[in-house]
Amino acid sequence: MKSANTQPAFAIFYFGSLFWGLVFFRDWISSPTPDPIVMFFFFFLFGVLLASEKDQEADWQAALVFFILPVLISFKLSALFGGIIGIAWLIIFKKNIDYHLIKLFGLQCLFVLIPFLLRNVILSGHLLYPLHSLDVFDFDWKIPRSWLISYTDGIAAFVRVPIGNWPSYKNAPIKIWFKIWWVNQDRPDKMFLLILWVLLPFFLGQIILNIRRKSDPNLIVLWLSAFMASIVWFYAAPAVRFGYGYLIPTLLIGLILLVRAKITTGVILSLAACMAIYGINGIYKQINRTNFSLIWPHKYSKPVIGVRQIGNLKVRVAIEDGRCWNEPIPCTYPIPHPGLEMRGKEIEDGFRTAKD
Repeated sequence: MKSANTQPAFAIFYFGSLFWGLVFFRDWISSPTPDPIVMFFFFFLFGVLLASEKDQEADWQAALVFFILPVLISFKLSALFGGIIGIAWLIIFKKNIDYHLIKLFGLQCLFVLIPFLLRNVILSGHLLYPLHSLDVFDFDWKIPRSWLISYTDGIAAFVRVPIGNWPSYKNAPIKIWFKIWWVNQDRPDKMFLLILWVLLPFFLGQIILNIRRKSDPNLIVLWLSAFMASIVWFYAAPAVRFGYGYLIPTLLIGLILLVRAKITTGVILSLAACMAIYGINGIYKQINRTNFSLIWPHKYSKPVIGVRQIGNLKVRVAIEDGRCWNEPIPCTYPIPHPGLEMRGKEIEDGFRTAKD
């Protein structure tokens, strides 16, 4: 970890990840949204793996970080792509892995994911909602398969075409949706993606060169794991906020491969200075844009509420976009399933789908 060869890697990766993390999530850094949590987890994970790259005794540190991964998957399914990075860890430390750690990790997965799966079954009737491929139960409260297919297709269409008429783009080929997807990205996302795309051929060229020279094999494995996770992300659900944890390491580890032997202490100090200036400027703008306060609570919208009758129960529905915000429950999507009925006389008895 104290090797001079790894210090440039720390400089580029840690300053770079902090910089891009603040660029994308400065306004929401203390928000309960899971997106920045997942992003910074993968920054930390790749950082530990970079530290372990030259110090083969540090593999337990990466294993310890991986214990957190099942927890992330339980509240952000896109973290599942991080399993690719786990394969990279196994490759890097294949000669001296303590397989008791793998057994312990397996137990940790069971400890976290079994309650998560049970919760899914109780709420939706499916093991891994909204994935319809794991349709193994036949409970009367199960969300119909046709709705799951429509929902997952809708997610895939919306993250590709985040505009009002996104349903018309379901299953559209990339040549149709890519232009609309690009136009609707925020400026920081566009800037970052352009930098990554411009440098990607150089990264791939350096990877091929290093493979031929048999140089930096562990670093190559790390970069390839981030790159493969990014490809899976783009294919599955290309909302950029879902992919920061893979895309940013792809850029930064690629830069390490390109300039690892050329970076100097002066460059490291310059990166630190730029990071400090950016951070101070961001704090100044954040405070200056409104009256000073320790917190800036978000104002909840007041949705347009209607009423739908399900049996003898009147249910509030959010007419415009299905978001109920702070409205009293029960409040839900404006078009409930036509076969939905109450299981008993009280709302506590729950609901079920009527049999045909």
